[in-house]
Amino acid sequence: MPATLAALLDPSRPPQLQAAARVALAREVLGPGRRQDCHLIWLLHRGTYAGTVEGRPVVLEPGEALWIAPGQEHHLVASRPIVKTILRLRLDSGAPGGAPVRRLGVSAPAWFAALVGERRAVDLHRDERIRALFILLLTDWLRAAAPEAGGLGPQIRERLLQLVHADPRRRWNRATLARELGIAPATLARQVRVSCGMPLRRWLVEQRIRAAAEELAAGDEPVAAVARRHGYGEQFLFSRQFRAVLGTTPSAWRAAQG
Repeated sequence: MPATLAALLDPSRPPQLQAAARVALAREVLGPGRRQDCHLIWLLHRGTYAGTVEGRPVVLEPGEALWIAPGQEHHLVASRPIVKTILRLRLDSGAPGGAPVRRLGVSAPAWFAALVGERRAVDLHRDERIRALFILLLTDWLRAAAPEAGGLGPQIRERLLQLVHADPRRRWNRATLARELGIAPATLARQVRVSCGMPLRRWLVEQRIRAAAEELAAGDEPVAAVARRHGYGEQFLFSRQFRAVLGTTPSAWRAAQG
């Protein structure tokens, strides 16, 4: 039995839901070096996050959940206006194993919404309902470790992100990525389209641009230098693709991050 599930089932230590809310933000930059003292669980409804959790590259798309355990360092940048549900939970356990991002089932939004509502409840059975809802949520989380039908499995997705973010200058193509991942090029292209909703080439451009946007938000290095480090010899092409992905220029993006 996973340690997180065992902790939820322990009647002597019921989970403490410290905070729960659905929020909308025009922009958000978390970190770098940000840590927290409780479990942080998000369900993203709109927008996109990109960054790292404990040094592992992470991209969070609408419909996906992110689980960060106490003490885990994370640095995340919202690349467009976001709407998310946030749960903060005190639980004597680490996070469930595997990748920190999962695409949950169709019932997950209802469970998140119910947990938000339970925070204000004051009756004697509140803790039991919170426990039951978190058990449902955790069961969905563990089930999501199985590969999506026709899409990227969690291990392949995580390895794909590691490859792309480890060498931002490199211009990957379908054949070289598939060889590194040990799958057929056509299979990789199909799985990326199913899981990410876009062709592999466009997905690679978005990963490069979002990584560059994170650097622009975190420092004051010239835009041209950031562009070169992410494989753009021409700043014009970098700016054009940056606008296509994020809807604004690199300079305007940096200024907006304040």
